[in-house]
Amino acid sequence: MELADLTAYAKSKYDIPEELNWIGFAGLSAMHHPVSKKLIAVLMRQWDTESGTEIQKCDLRCGRMDYRRLRHPYVTEPTREKGGDWIGIDFTQQTDPKLVMSLFDIAYNINSPSIATTHAPIVEVQQPDNQKVYTDTPINFANRPKPSKSLYVTPDKITEMKRLYEYSMYNLDEARSKNFYRQGKFMEDFEDDAPATVFCSYYYPTYHDLNILELRAYFTWRTQLRRGNIQPIAPSLAYIYIYELLNGIGTTSAEDALAKLQSFEANYLERFGNGNIKNNYRRWMFDFAIINNLPKTTALQYAPDELKFEQAIGTMHDQEAHTDDEILAALGAAVKKDFFKSPVIKKQGDKGKKYFAGVCRILKDELANTIFGAQKIVGWKPLNNAIYHPDKNKPDFDYEIFPTLKYKHRSGVWQVQHYDYNYYNQLMLKNFVSAVDLKLRQHFHTGSPLKESEAYRQFYPSIDRAIHQLDEESKPKITVNLQSLSQIREDSATTRDSLLTDEDRDNGIATATVETLRATSQNQNTNTFVENNAGNIVESVANETLHATSLQPTAPNTAAPHNDSIEIQILHALLADGDASAIIKANHLMPSIAAEKINEMFYDQFADNIVDCDGAKITIIEDYKEDVEVLLK
Repeated sequence: MELADLTAYAKSKYDIPEELNWIGFAGLSAMHHPVSKKLIAVLMRQWDTESGTEIQKCDLRCGRMDYRRLRHPYVTEPTREKGGDWIGIDFTQQTDPKLVMSLFDIAYNINSPSIATTHAPIVEVQQPDNQKVYTDTPINFANRPKPSKSLYVTPDKITEMKRLYEYSMYNLDEARSKNFYRQGKFMEDFEDDAPATVFCSYYYPTYHDLNILELRAYFTWRTQLRRGNIQPIAPSLAYIYIYELLNGIGTTSAEDALAKLQSFEANYLERFGNGNIKNNYRRWMFDFAIINNLPKTTALQYAPDELKFEQAIGTMHDQEAHTDDEILAALGAAVKKDFFKSPVIKKQGDKGKKYFAGVCRILKDELANTIFGAQKIVGWKPLNNAIYHPDKNKPDFDYEIFPTLKYKHRSGVWQVQHYDYNYYNQLMLKNFVSAVDLKLRQHFHTGSPLKESEAYRQFYPSIDRAIHQLDEESKPKITVNLQSLSQIREDSATTRDSLLTDEDRDNGIATATVETLRATSQNQNTNTFVENNAGNIVESVANETLHATSLQPTAPNTAAPHNDSIEIQILHALLADGDASAIIKANHLMPSIAAEKINEMFYDQFADNIVDCDGAKITIIEDYKEDVEVLLK
């Protein structure tokens, strides 16, 4: 959070401007209460030359408050002001805007004058020098427009709702969400009919923030929305409706709430929603499915893009349970690259997939430690950036998205077990898979050789070892059963004796009975004979394998595609002046399709996209510009 967020909040809600260069000091500004004129905030900005950043602080006049009980590192003693009614705020990335806004509300309310001490302003009228007496001029009120009574009359239900609000000096975030839930359930079925166009802007809005006109406008809009009459409203008020659904206000079950969130997304946000709402909405629905223990398939419908990283890690972590195709798809999602276009897979088919995925399986432990970091269990705050009051009586349960991504609920506290995305080294993973692609192209003598990078070399020893292991596993296995050789010799002797004639026996041809052979076989070193012959067999097969693999393959084709093709002309134009619009228009081409075809043509050479397209214009990726120039010469 920054000071600019606080000043914008003060201006939009209380119309309090920031007084720059307060008391003549640059970097020092202030805000005064518009009625009591009391100083309620001092804002400080100072440039830190060592870190190259601006340090931002603020002192707030919140009354007698022990800042230590708030238990936030950015809530401190006041920096400049003195006295027990001031606290300090450090504006950092960890500063919670909701807490700061609540503290500012307290500062405003505490320093507001009470009704008993508020007097009408005294105006001193100076008599003119000539003592001229002026007479009263009657004013005709007959034509004065009468205000709509319905807008300014406060319904009893709203009055009762406002009385339900409990003020708390401590744990402001929890108090804010608890008050919202209590008031929301009280107003769950309330309907109003006082349409009005209001313009308001609040950070994390609640009913308590709205004035009577805004409250009536909201409940009137909600009434019409529930009846199917969908009209636009200020984004801050739309947020309140979303918060209601996330807290189960106006719903019968978690499934009903999720269905209404889906309907609101399709019928309202797609037509009237702004970018800020849409950025959070899908994640809120994902979190909502988890905290209500809805089916995993339901949660995955709203999974944020970051979950592709968790899914890839889950696949890499438990590779034995996944097919080669699933591993390659997970790798592609993790580094945003399509490995199915690699010549290793396109030309080697299933064998290429087996080797590509097999290298990753063998080296998965090294990948997990060096690229994905360690798995951690940390606290998790569901529905972040939303007003949400959790049900602390919810039973304990575990919610597993992937084997490497689990959510745990214990006694009202949430934790998540996962790999921290902040420790994910995407560049290293991309270099690793590129090195695998390069080594496998060399191993299979297929495709155009990739350009080597110094970053690949650290992976070569491990990849070579994995490829050698896969080669050994792919060799045919020869099994010799030593125990069956004796039986084979006995059967041979029996067969031989049955073939001898009486004349052969009379001529003295040496014979041996089966019993003699059996006894002989027991006394001889049969194992030595078998091992020697088995060794010859294995050696023979190895020699044949070595002879087969020593054949020289055809050299890969590294030449560029047809030099007169439209795609090559486009590349020449991009290299010349960066614009190929004339060629694309003359040949009636769609830029996106032309870019896709160029990337397809040169995938063998680069294993990556070399041009990019925004839908209307093709540009060459700067990293490959020099290589493309060399290739096209």
